[in-house]
Order: sequence, then C-alpha cells, then structure tokens
Amino acid sequence: MGWSQPGTEVTVTFAGQVKHARAGADGRWEVSLNPLKASSQPADLVITAGETRTLTNILVGEVWLCSGQSNMEKPIGKQPGQKPCFNYEQELAAADFPEIRLFKAHTALAAVPQKDVTKTQRLAGMQFQYARSHQIFRRGLLFRPGNS
Repeated sequence: MGWSQPGTEVTVTFAGQVKHARAGADGRWEVSLNPLKASSQPADLVITAGETRTLTNILVGEVWLCSGQSNMEKPIGKQPGQKPCFNYEQELAAADFPEIRLFKAHTALAAVPQKDVTKTQRLAGMQFQYARSHQIFRRGLLFRPGNS
C-alpha cells in the first residue's frame, strides 16, 4: 500500500513476484503478494510509480505487534530519571539478532484515524526482550537440564 499521483501505474516486485496497480483518485494504491515462505535471506522490494524506490534488507516471516503502557517503551540503555534495564551493557554488546526488526511508531494524539505513521529510532527494551526470547527459542538455544 502506498500513495502516488492519482492514476499512476504502480509496479511492485518482490521475491520473484511482480504485481501491478493503479493509484486511485485519492492517490492510494495497494497490491497483494501471493503467500511467501518465511525466509531469513534479505531481499529487495522495488516499487515503481513514476519513480523507483527500493526497500532493502526485507525479510519474510512473523510479525509481532507489541503494545502496552510505558513499560513497553522503556529503552534498554540509560534514560534520564529511570533506572536502566538490568545488565543493559552486556545486553547491548551481545545484541546480535539480525532477524529482529523493530519499528517503533511515534506517538501522536489525533481526533481521526491517520493514514501514515512516522517511526522513532529508539530501541524499546521490552519489545526487544520478547523478540529476542522468541529468536532464542526458535534457534533451540534454551537452557535445558544438563546444558550450561
């Protein structure tokens, strides 16, 4: 889904699929890809709609939506007025999980639904911990009796 000039022909290419759409009177367009198998191999998604944009390093797989109160937004590192997460230096130094992608939406007050979101760059600790736990489980690295 995206926006372009009304009536613009749009082509989306990803993982061997090519899909076409035309932007509506409001400029909005949408394509649906055929189901894809999960893959840890990054790929490029190319969108052509008058100009070409390439989104790189795209993975196919599960998407987890995490929400909650301030505890879900707590950063891993130091934050003025808060205690840092336990062992945050070691956690950040050992954070080698290239398959975890975090998108933290900027919070904004709005009286009507919004068409777009902006992201913030801050890494949220609880979101990372949930995703990291899932990756460890999937890799089979959970501690088991006799493993150390």
